Amino acid sequence: MEFSLIASQQLSEQLAPYQQSHQLDVPDILRRFQAFYEALLVANQTMNLTRITDVDAFAYKHLWDSMTLLPFLPEPSDTPLTLLDVGTGGGMPGIPLWLARPDMKVFLMDSVNKKLRAIMQMSEQLQQQFPVLHTLPTPLHMRAEDAGQHKDHRETYQVVVSRAVASLPVLLEYCLPLVARRGLFIAMKGPGYQSEMQHIQQISGLMGGRLREPVVLNTPEGEERVLLIFEKRSLTPKTLPRAAGEPKKRPLSAFVSG
Repeated sequence: MEFSLIASQQLSEQLAPYQQSHQLDVPDILRRFQAFYEALLVANQTMNLTRITDVDAFAYKHLWDSMTLLPFLPEPSDTPLTLLDVGTGGGMPGIPLWLARPDMKVFLMDSVNKKLRAIMQMSEQLQQQFPVLHTLPTPLHMRAEDAGQHKDHRETYQVVVSRAVASLPVLLEYCLPLVARRGLFIAMKGPGYQSEMQHIQQISGLMGGRLREPVVLNTPEGEERVLLIFEKRSLTPKTLPRAAGEPKKRPLSAFVSG
């Protein structure tokens, strides 16, 4: 199945403002998106990578959603941007971003190795079909807490993104230690995000970050999406993140007061 004309037009309109600055070939990106959707449907028959299989729902809930990050990514340069997708699951938003911006070095982190293997198999198929995808994503079979204390990953990535992984206080402990100084962490949230905002500026400050004004968007289907963008201003204390499991069991919000 192919994306409807309306879905294709809306994706094209979303990408169009960045054609020149981000060097986007919009018609070819739409072909890459279509090929990814078809490959994911096949992989989904043997592994639960996504519950969204309707063609236009996929276009809006996965692809359009992932492309909301484009305005906040640095433009292509001689030094490739490093982007880490924490808890990538079925590959969102990391794979759509790689398809749109193959100039980036994309890293996909997940604690479930089977999912990473399936995503990499799809990525290799897409690379064969579209030679412009010259650099494959790098799979990282790790927990974020372990990566945050590992010298090869701590304060390494210019942009870290995460979607539908954990509550915001937990995400900050997972992700901000992985962001390089002056880099960004972008948490992708839905309309219920405000219930997670208590003490967030204190928690982000503890981790070396600062929250910008939330970016509120509406999908073509009328659903609210929110991007919470944190700037990494200083190094994260060496004691953070805590051991695997601790951030979720005892979020940092339990240790700060208003």
